[in-house]
Amino acid sequence: MDNNINRKLVKEQARKYISKKVLPLFIITLVVYLLVSASTIYSGINDIDDLRSGVSIADYYDFTGPDGDIDDFESLIPTPGKIIAGSVSGLLAIMTIIFSPLNVTLTAMYVMLIRRSYDEAFEVNKEMGTVFKTTFNSSYFRKLIIVYLRGIIMGLLCILFIVPGIVYKYSTYFSYQLLCDYPSLKPSEALALSKKITKGNRTELFVMNLSFIGWLLLAVLSFGIIGIYVTPYKCTVDALYYENFRIRAIQEGRVTKFDFMTASERYAALANEQQNQTSNQ
Repeated sequence: MDNNINRKLVKEQARKYISKKVLPLFIITLVVYLLVSASTIYSGINDIDDLRSGVSIADYYDFTGPDGDIDDFESLIPTPGKIIAGSVSGLLAIMTIIFSPLNVTLTAMYVMLIRRSYDEAFEVNKEMGTVFKTTFNSSYFRKLIIVYLRGIIMGLLCILFIVPGIVYKYSTYFSYQLLCDYPSLKPSEALALSKKITKGNRTELFVMNLSFIGWLLLAVLSFGIIGIYVTPYKCTVDALYYENFRIRAIQEGRVTKFDFMTASERYAALANEQQNQTSNQ
């Protein structure tokens, strides 16, 4: 029996959810992207400026003359421009780390979107405030840990073994959503739970992502203009897939209510059940 998710139906639902909300959703998503990618964007702009001006990496580090001796001692002295550029890079790198948990909360915003009615109002200021408030709360460090824990493991696996890295990416695809849905979970528990939810169905996620290649090409050809629509659309599809994967895993018995609890919560729930059984005897 084929129990695969109907991708066409999910995409149709996603289009209904973002109808009349595309621009507000894009603005919030763009703000988050800019905050968590500030240092990368700044480095990219500097690289482009260097290429335009004809400056190469060697120009920054080659201080030797034909005889191998240092040719210009002044070039070793940091200039005000270099000091400022270095300071800005450092500050943006710190800002990227601080704001990186926003990516986790952003996935939750889209999950909340699909749990509302199609016609429910969506205000930029209110929703943006909720994203920031939900990010910088008691679960902030858990979000920070899961971002870098998942990123480091995935990066190492991709460097050493490309295929296992890809498998890990799709195995932990819903770890951000799970951590927000069940904030008492530890980052490691959210990663493990995502693996249970996606087990046996990772290909569906891979195919779903492949189905957006055409949209991405259009975004490139339109110099990013189409991205205003595609970005909220893709994020909403991800949220719908999360909801479907979670429900299906429960129905198939691959996960139980205890999987969504921490170790202490499971212990308390089991103790409570045993107490109820004893009192009913």
